Amino acid sequence: MTKKFSSVLVALVMVLVVSTSAYACSITPNFTYVVSNTCGLPNVLSIKNTSTGTFNTSAKYWWKVNGKTIDTTLGLDSIEVLLKKTGANTIKLFVRDSSGCVDSTSASSVTVTTNAKTIIDQSTFGSHSPQWVNCLMFQNDPDTFRIKFSSADTLKQLRIIWGDGSVDTSFSDLAPNTIKQHLYRSLGSYEVKIVTTNGNCIDTVYGTIVNQRIPTAGIIGPPSGNNRGCVPHQLRIVNNSYNISNLTQFLLEWGDGESQNLPYTANNDTIYHTYTKGMCGGVIKLTASNVCGSSFTTWNPVDISD
Repeated sequence: MTKKFSSVLVALVMVLVVSTSAYACSITPNFTYVVSNTCGLPNVLSIKNTSTGTFNTSAKYWWKVNGKTIDTTLGLDSIEVLLKKTGANTIKLFVRDSSGCVDSTSASSVTVTTNAKTIIDQSTFGSHSPQWVNCLMFQNDPDTFRIKFSSADTLKQLRIIWGDGSVDTSFSDLAPNTIKQHLYRSLGSYEVKIVTTNGNCIDTVYGTIVNQRIPTAGIIGPPSGNNRGCVPHQLRIVNNSYNISNLTQFLLEWGDGESQNLPYTANNDTIYHTYTKGMCGGVIKLTASNVCGSSFTTWNPVDISD
């Protein structure tokens, strides 16, 4: 493992880089980057994959920022990353070589500071990463969600891209503690961009809006009689959950110790599973969850003979 320390001061943005690498399999992952945005938020990094090894040009690579996968590349492709939040940002490169090894990583910690004004969100505190969350609990609750924000400072030449197709490009200054609001008319998750001018810099503060219902898990069981058989026995179910959005995740447990994590796109899918060992009275369980909560449903019995 190696460590490198360096610092770069670019106008109002300071970037502190700490790099660590862990080498395994047949590839040594590594990357370099340059700051291509010299003023304001977001910090733009142009990253070059400099991994070495026998299969470095044909391996598959995963890029993560702050624990979230943002891109996958094949070979030594370069990528561009927007660092939208101030403070520490962790960039990691994972690689899978031809033998299937995935425990090779290279990481850098990037700290970004700025003079952009903070936004007072739903929490009533100022932030460079504001959030608004609306979790609908009852079926007759309306789908709409009105958000409000302000700032303790003047927001100069304010422009707002609300994320639902609406924009406010008045370029007017917003006085301190003056409330700006917007109505979201549909369920979903949105990203609002609050653009201001600070000195010679143009800053974009990215906010997150979540307007969701708790998902309701649902299963349509296999055709009559198909829940019984001898190993190996293939069984199918249909995921007929509802109140599903792009923030939903599914956990499907087949009752034999096997399970699957599925994305929201698996809703309404027909899903197959092959049982390879006997069980009596097995229970299939499907859990649907998002940031607002979770629900589960079960289907039984599953009887499989060895």
